[in-house]
Amino acid sequence: MKFFLRFFLIITAIIISDNIYANSDELTIINPWARATVAKQTASGIFLSIKSNKDLKLFKVESSLASKSEIHTMSIKNNTMYMHEIDFVNIPKDKITNLNGAYHLMLFGLKQKLQAGNQVPLILYFKDDKNSIIKHRINITVKPIYYSEK
Repeated sequence: MKFFLRFFLIITAIIISDNIYANSDELTIINPWARATVAKQTASGIFLSIKSNKDLKLFKVESSLASKSEIHTMSIKNNTMYMHEIDFVNIPKDKITNLNGAYHLMLFGLKQKLQAGNQVPLILYFKDDKNSIIKHRINITVKPIYYSEK
């Protein structure tokens, strides 16, 4: 009896937690990819574009393959490139937002080498204008180190 009660409670918790964050049909993720890594490399970038049918803010990213995931921006000052974490990226309604250059995603503390052809599980967290949270799960293909979209 205790087994069935525990099982029921676990399943109920999973269902409730998934309903707090609904996977969204309102988003289109375009050309997502992660850069492959070499031996002992513990960080990599993820690049993609996002289109939504409503205004959103991308405010968090997670991957089970990394101990830390961040939303980043890049700038160049005095011929030196600087990257740093930012709190969010605005995703305007019906426009494509590129996260494949100045804005991009970073994975730190990789738990395994990212090899071309493998998949990286990723969860993107968005907020809409009512502060409702939208959780969007995707698997991203790892591309070779030398890959470029151009």
